[in-house]
Amino acid sequence: MKRRIIAFTVVFLFIFSSISLALDSNLYFQDLRIGLENMSSNSLQITLNGDYKFNDNIMLSGTSHVLNINIDKINMDGIDYDGIVLIPQNKDNTLTLKAGLKTYSYIGTIEFTIKSGNIVPINIVNIEDYLKGVVPYEMSNSYPLEALKAQAVAARNYAIANIGKHKDRGYDLCDTTDCQVYRGYNSNYNNSAKAVEDTRGIVLLYNEKLVDGYYAASNGGYTEDSSNIWSKAEPYLKTKIDEFDNENWPYGDMSFKSSDIDLKLKSKGYIKSDCSFLRIDLSSIKKYDSARVASIDVIYKDMNGIEQRLTFTKDRARTFLSLPSSMYDVTYDESIDTYTFKGKGYGHGIGMSQIGAKNRAIAGQNYDSILNFYYDGTYLINLLNQSKNIIINKNKFVESESAFITYDGDFEGYLYKYVIEKDGNVVFVRDYSKDKTLTYKCDKAGNYKIHLYIRYNDSQNTYDEEKSAEFIIETGTVNNSQSSSVPNDTNGTIPSDNNESTQNNKDSSKTTTEDITKPSDTNTKQDSNTSKESLIRTLNISRSLTKGMKGNDVKALQEYLKILGYKVDINGTFDNKTYTAVVDFQKKNKITSSGIVGIKTVTALNKAVTSRYVTTVIPSRGESEKSPVVSLSISGILKKGSSGEQVKKLQEALKYLSYNIDVNGKFDSKTEAAVKQFQKSNKLVSDGIVGNKTIQLLEQKLRLR
Repeated sequence: MKRRIIAFTVVFLFIFSSISLALDSNLYFQDLRIGLENMSSNSLQITLNGDYKFNDNIMLSGTSHVLNINIDKINMDGIDYDGIVLIPQNKDNTLTLKAGLKTYSYIGTIEFTIKSGNIVPINIVNIEDYLKGVVPYEMSNSYPLEALKAQAVAARNYAIANIGKHKDRGYDLCDTTDCQVYRGYNSNYNNSAKAVEDTRGIVLLYNEKLVDGYYAASNGGYTEDSSNIWSKAEPYLKTKIDEFDNENWPYGDMSFKSSDIDLKLKSKGYIKSDCSFLRIDLSSIKKYDSARVASIDVIYKDMNGIEQRLTFTKDRARTFLSLPSSMYDVTYDESIDTYTFKGKGYGHGIGMSQIGAKNRAIAGQNYDSILNFYYDGTYLINLLNQSKNIIINKNKFVESESAFITYDGDFEGYLYKYVIEKDGNVVFVRDYSKDKTLTYKCDKAGNYKIHLYIRYNDSQNTYDEEKSAEFIIETGTVNNSQSSSVPNDTNGTIPSDNNESTQNNKDSSKTTTEDITKPSDTNTKQDSNTSKESLIRTLNISRSLTKGMKGNDVKALQEYLKILGYKVDINGTFDNKTYTAVVDFQKKNKITSSGIVGIKTVTALNKAVTSRYVTTVIPSRGESEKSPVVSLSISGILKKGSSGEQVKKLQEALKYLSYNIDVNGKFDSKTEAAVKQFQKSNKLVSDGIVGNKTIQLLEQKLRLR
C-alpha cells in the first residue's frame, strides 16, 4: 500500500475502504487473520522466542526449525504435515520468520498453509497488536506522536472495515500494499506503539458509519474532492487549501521522450503493440480548482495509420505515466523531443496528508484536530466505552438466596475476574475468564463488597478497569414474594431466577403488549392519568431487556422508541441502534443509563408516549370498548417555513409512519416532501400544506399503527 521514499519516509498511498460501512463494534474484538504474503516462500526458517504448542507437544523456546514443501505437504523436522499451527504459551512470545533475506517477528498464533506452491504463514492476532506492526511502516516512527495517533486511528478503521477482504484466501487481510503493510512486532518502534495504545479502541465515524479514510504522503497544498479522483463523492472529503503541506515531487521533475511514453502506454495496455504514440495534446489539459489535472489527451496512430485520441481523466491522469501526483504542469521541448512534468504532492491527495499531519503535530495540533481537518464533519468514538457498571439483581439478600451479578458492558474482547469480600475479608475469587456473569450463593450473613477486575484480551496489565459494588446478606429464610422482584433499572437490577420470574419470561415473546385495557364496569371514577394509560397500546414487558435479546417484546420497545423520534429499526432484535436509543432516553428521563430496560424505563416510555399523543376519554358504565383517541394537538395550518413544537409533533408522527425526515422542529424540504407523499397516498390534495384533513388522517394512521 505504500512505497518508501527517502525524502518522505512515508506511504505512497493508503486506501481505507471503497465503501462506507455501518459500524459493528463486535468486529473490533475478534482476532484478525493476516496472510503474510510478503513472507511467502517454498522454504522458511522459524525461531521460537518462548514456548509454543504444536498439536499435543510443546516446542521449546530458543529452538529453530526449517519448513519446506514436500509435494503437497509441509515438512518440519523430517515429518510431513497437511498444515501447521503454532500457539504461543505466553502472550508475549514472538516467533521470528526468515524468508530469504527478510526477517520479521510476530506476536500471536501462526498457521502455515500451502498456496500456489509456497508456504504462506497466517498470523492470528488481536487488532491492537496488529496495528503496532502497521503504523511504523505506514508512517515513519520518527514522526510526532499526534501524527502517529492520527495514523493509528486510520489504520484501525481500515482493519475493521476490511475484515474478510481476502476470505477466499483463508484470511482477513494481507500484509502487503494491497491492504496495509504489516511487519509484525519490533520493540524499537516505541513511538508507534504508544500511538496505538493512546488511541486504543478509537475509530472515526461519519453519520454512525466508518469513514472512507483515504490518505496520501502529500497533497501538495490542496486536498482533493473524492469525486474528482474516483466516482464516489463523500461529504467529508472535499477540496480545500492545506497550509501545512507544500511539498514538491520528492525526486524533482520527470522527463519522458516520446519513445518512453510509447513504451509506458504499451506496457500498461493503453495502446496495442502495433500502435505508436504521436504526442500529448497540451491544449487539451483541464484542471480542477486544486490545480490537479482533470483530463489530458494523448494522440496515437493505430495499426491502420489513423490518428486516435486517448483521454485520461481522474486518477488515471496520474497513473498513466506513473507520476507522483496529478498536480502538475507539462512542457514540451521539440528540439530534444522531451516532455517535462513538474509537480507537487505525492499520491491522490484525498483525505489526510501525512506530511500535513506531521507539520500540524509539530505546530501543536492534537490528533483529533488533525483528523477533523482532513475529514470534515467526522467524529471519534471509543469502542471500549469504559463507563459501564456492575449489576446485581438486588441489594439485600437472605441466607441461601443466590445473588446474580453481571457487567453491563457487551464486549467480547474483555476478560473478567471477580473478588468478593465479606466484612473486609476475601471469601471468593473467580479468576479471569470471558464469562462476565456470576452466580454467588449467599450462605453467611454480613456486609459484602464485589470487586470486578476487567482486562482487555491483549493487555499486559494486571487489569485495565476496576468496578465495585456492595450488597448485604441477612439472617433468615427466603420470602418468595420479595425475591421475585421486577426489573428495576434505577439501581441496575435484573430479574431473580425464581419461579415467578421464570414464568413471566416463558411467554414474553408471545404476548408483550396489551392493545387496549378494558374499561372498568363499575361506577368507580378513574383519574385522568389512569384513563390515559388504559386507553393506549400499553407497553407491557415481563422481563428486563438487554442488548442481544430478540422477541416481540423487543419489537414493541422499538415501536415506542420510534414514536418518540429515535432512529431505530423495528426488527425485534436489541441491536446497537436500540441500545443507543434506550441509553439516550434513560439519560433524558434521569434513569440510570445502563441500556437495560426494566420497569422504570417501561413506565417512563409509557408516560412519554401517553403525554405526547393521547387524549383522555373515560367510557361510561356499560359502554363497549372504545378505540384509543390519538391527538397530535396541532392547531391552525402548517406549511414550509413553519417552525416550533407543533412542527416537531408532525415530524415525529411522520417518522413513526416510516417517512425519512429529520425531527428538528423546522418545516423543511424533507418534511414538505413527506407531507406531499402522505397526502398523495391517501388521496388528499398533494399541496404539502397541513390542515385539518391531513391531521385527522395522520391521527387515524397512528391509531392503526
